[in-house]
Amino acid sequence: VRALVQHASSLFGDEEVKTWSFEVWNELWGMDFPMPYMSLYNASSRAIKSVNKEFKVGGPATAQLKHVIDFVKEATKMSSPFDFVSTHMYPTDDSLCDQHDNWNPDCLPFRVTQTREALYEISKETDFYLTEYNVGCCIGYPQHDTEGAAAFAFRTIGQLDNVTDVLSWWTFSDIFEEGTAVDQHVEYMNIDGLMTVS
Repeated sequence: VRALVQHASSLFGDEEVKTWSFEVWNELWGMDFPMPYMSLYNASSRAIKSVNKEFKVGGPATAQLKHVIDFVKEATKMSSPFDFVSTHMYPTDDSLCDQHDNWNPDCLPFRVTQTREALYEISKETDFYLTEYNVGCCIGYPQHDTEGAAAFAFRTIGQLDNVTDVLSWWTFSDIFEEGTAVDQHVEYMNIDGLMTVS
């Protein structure tokens, strides 16, 4: 981690890297919380700060708003530096939004606001990042490329204004390889107006 951050610093300069946010891990893939995640986080955050104390680092980048408060408590107990707390949520997360086959557009901002309020109770100064959200989870979700998804994005931005410090839509296209290649059937118009299928 230190070598990566040193490389970024030498390549782009400290002033640029100070504008970045280093998020440790992703959705606790293959890892339990609090341990061994907090050991990984502690080592990573200290490595980043050893390059420049002003570089921003945070976590736990969990799915479904999990462990946000637990992360702050554990990091504080370990004296691990953190500049922000990050998490992910989709309105199709059944454990948070009970809607079965229909997503509720108010559930996501309601749950995210609840989490922010709980965070305020223990840490008013900590930035809160929602580093993944969308109209629904996972590659191939049928509502991704609809007018409803666009309306949901704009509505949610307004509802979470002054609630989150970062709000990051995931992702702009289902043509995205994560884990394994996705078998996609894509039709698009080329510049000559001819339909191409791949």
